Amino acid sequence: MKICTITCNNADNYGARLQAYALQRYLQSQGHDVRVIDYRAPYNMWVPRVWYNAGKNLKEWAKLILRYRQHCIDARKHKALDGFSARHLNLTRLYLTEEQLAADPPEADAYIAGSDQIWNTDFPNGLDKANYLSFAPPDKLRISYAPSFAIDAIPAQCRDFVRTQLARFDALSVRETSALGIVSGLGFEAAQVCDPAFLLDGAQWDSIATSPGDKDRYLLIYDFEKSAGLRSVARRIARLRGLKIYSVSPYHIGYAHRNYPDTSAENFVGLVRDADCVLSNSLHGSIFSMIYRRDFYVVRRNDGLNTRMADLLGRYDLGCRLIGENSADSELTAAIDYGRVVPKLDSDIQQSKSWLNRQLGRREQSTRQ
Repeated sequence: MKICTITCNNADNYGARLQAYALQRYLQSQGHDVRVIDYRAPYNMWVPRVWYNAGKNLKEWAKLILRYRQHCIDARKHKALDGFSARHLNLTRLYLTEEQLAADPPEADAYIAGSDQIWNTDFPNGLDKANYLSFAPPDKLRISYAPSFAIDAIPAQCRDFVRTQLARFDALSVRETSALGIVSGLGFEAAQVCDPAFLLDGAQWDSIATSPGDKDRYLLIYDFEKSAGLRSVARRIARLRGLKIYSVSPYHIGYAHRNYPDTSAENFVGLVRDADCVLSNSLHGSIFSMIYRRDFYVVRRNDGLNTRMADLLGRYDLGCRLIGENSADSELTAAIDYGRVVPKLDSDIQQSKSWLNRQLGRREQSTRQ
């Protein structure tokens, strides 16, 4: 079967690119011909930082110098992530607008929306009809796989829009427990499935994972917010566990022994795999830790995007891994009992694969008839 997926494949973070790859690779393993729609809407395009002449204002020149360093990091990371997509994603032609997609959609027997935050209405993603398969011909199969709203509730002014978009799907699945309530509240049924990254096991991820080659025992941090709380906890964990601190955060971390702010997605996977412990405020930092059975901790984000992490931890009885500056030393040295986590996780992964295969199988059966 020919399948096209649409997701945040161009976002400049590791999780977005890796989940797009994971869904593609899993579907290919089931014998399907899969392409990822190369949709780069204006809100999802990398834009270089704005420069200006600061004249004689020394403070502004200082800001520009600091900005230049971060600009170089951002540019290198963008290039590295685009390199990952070029190596591993089977992309369609480039589409820049929903209108371009609607006028000439890529040919497929089935279209899949998801995963990642494509339905987060706090962002432009969730208000873009393309992310709800508006372009897909009505006689083709249209399903969602593990999209995230990433919020607890849709704003009242967005409810009618989302309800109208969901009505075109033949089958719905979502990633978070909270999303089940959102979909139900709009009058639809959905299955809960796991993030696409879980569809591949550690050995499959190892096939693309690479390592910078450092042999230290380390705590890996992945911090989106320059969080003071995360910094404090990171130092405590490193001291209590006798670890160095490595960072894959998207900027230079002064307290880290080694920084990889612009490393490749393959290195990101390898760094999680080889870490003694992972500390992040990132969903996929936690997901890859679970795939590789690593101890990990989560620090709450200040931007409010905590629903996804809380759902993941709660589902596997890992709420104790959500920590803060006041967490006791015993909490920061406790190991995860994966003997309790793995049976539930494996069951969810199998059910997710079964749901996806079942939806696609029905389409194949109707096509043969």
